[in-house]
Amino acid sequence: MLKTLLIRPHPFKADLIQWGVLENQLLVDRSQGYQSIDTLPQAEEEYFEVVCLAPSARFFVAKVELPNVNPRMIKRALPFAIEEQVATDVETLHLSVLGKESKQKLFVSAVEHELMRQWVALGNEETHGPITQLVPDALCVPHQAKCWELLVEEDDVYVRIDEHYFIYSEHENVVHILDALYQESDAKPEIIRVYLKNPDGEKLLVASLENHLAMSADTAIEVQSYTDALELLANEFFKQDLENHLQGDYRLIVKKEKKQSPWRLPLALAAVWAVFAVGHYQYQAVVIEEQALTVKKASRDLYRTLFPDTQRTPRSIKRSMQSKLSSEQAPVGSFVGTLVQVGQVRQQSPFNSMLIKSIRFNEKRGGLLLEMNANTVTTFDEFKTALVDQGLNAELTSVASQEGTVFGRVRIGDANG
Repeated sequence: MLKTLLIRPHPFKADLIQWGVLENQLLVDRSQGYQSIDTLPQAEEEYFEVVCLAPSARFFVAKVELPNVNPRMIKRALPFAIEEQVATDVETLHLSVLGKESKQKLFVSAVEHELMRQWVALGNEETHGPITQLVPDALCVPHQAKCWELLVEEDDVYVRIDEHYFIYSEHENVVHILDALYQESDAKPEIIRVYLKNPDGEKLLVASLENHLAMSADTAIEVQSYTDALELLANEFFKQDLENHLQGDYRLIVKKEKKQSPWRLPLALAAVWAVFAVGHYQYQAVVIEEQALTVKKASRDLYRTLFPDTQRTPRSIKRSMQSKLSSEQAPVGSFVGTLVQVGQVRQQSPFNSMLIKSIRFNEKRGGLLLEMNANTVTTFDEFKTALVDQGLNAELTSVASQEGTVFGRVRIGDANG
C-alpha cells in the first residue's frame, strides 16, 4: 500500500516533532502529541511521499507588488520587494511565492534558511525517505471563499485569510490581530469560522470575537468542533494543490544510480587499442580479431541467459533476438519476457507519453526497476494497474512532482513475484 508520512516540527523546540502515517489518505498511525525525533517510524521501503507541515509561527507572509517585472525575473526581484518589510537581513531568508492576488501583486512567504535546513534534515533516506514536500501548516487549515478560518490548538491560533494568505497568533492576541485585519480589509469576510477542540471550554474566545470585533452586520461567527488537529490538517492537505516550499537550493534532487553496460569493458579496450593502431597496424589486427571472438562469445552467453530453453545457439544472434522479441516468444517470467509484457502496456494510451529514463534489473530483490517521467501522479497509478492486469506484480516505490513533471519508480516482477 502507498503510504504518506506527515512530519510536523515543533515551532520552537528543534528536538520535538508530531508525526502521522496515512494510508489511502486515512490516518492509520500517529504520535501522541509532540515527541522526540527518534520516534519517527521507519519503513521497509521509502514512503510514497514524506511531507513536512512546517510551523507557521516561524513564517512571515506579505503581499508585494512587482510592476513591470519579467516573470522569469520574479525570484531575483523578491528580495528587493520584501526587504523593507522584514526585520532581518533578507539574505538569511528563504523566499517562496505562495500565489497571486493579481498579475503584479504576489503573496510571498519568508523563513530563515537555518530553519529550512533543520526541517529538510528530518528526511532520512535510510529509514523513511527524503522530504518530498514542505508547506506551512496554516495553509492546511480549511479554506472557503469569503471566509476567514481559525484553527485554535491550545495556545496557538492558525488563521487562513484566503487561498494564499495566512497568519499565526498566540491565543491571547488573536482578537486584537483579527480586529486590525478586519478594519484594514477591503473585502470583508461573510463568515469567521472558528475550529475548536473544546467548544464549551472556549466560550470566552468566541464571546471576545463577538464583542470586540467591530464587524458589520454582513459578517457572522460560526463555531465548529474538531477531534484531532493533525487529522484535520492532513485531510485539507490532500484536497489542495499547495505550493511546495522546496524551491531553489532546497529543490528535491533524485539520485540516479550509474548504469553499468555489459559492453563497457570491450568498448574501453577497443578505444585503447585504437590509440596504438596508428603505429601498430599488424598488432591491431590481431587484437581486433581477439576482441571479435570475445564479443561473439559474450553475445552467445547473453543469448543463452535470456533464452535458457534454446537448444542451439543461432548463427545470427541479432536476427534471432529480433525475431523472438517481435513474435513475443520470450519465456513468461524471464527478463526479456517481462520486458515484452511491459512494452505491450507501455504502447497503450496514455502510457505511450510516459518517458522511460532507465531500466534496471535487481538480481537480489528480483524484477525490473523502471525510472519514468509522466504528466500526472494518476498516470503512474493507472500504469501500475495496467501492469497488474497484464499478470505482473507491480508497485510504485516512489513518486514525486517537481516543476510540472512527475517522476517515479516502478518495480515489476512476474506473476509469481
